[in-house]
Amino acid sequence: GMVDDQFRQLQSLQEDGGSASGFVAEVATLLIDDADRIINDIGSLLDAGGT
Repeated sequence: GMVDDQFRQLQSLQEDGGSASGFVAEVATLLIDDADRIINDIGSLLDAGGT
């Protein structure tokens, strides 16, 4: 899917080396932080729906 394609593009940048490696690490960190926030938001919504 779209996320897979973007991940492959990031891998390609990282393999090229140079300053792109720092960029790839930053994008991965942002993605993980966003995923963590989204999962927590979903959990809160599920908890609120059960009351």
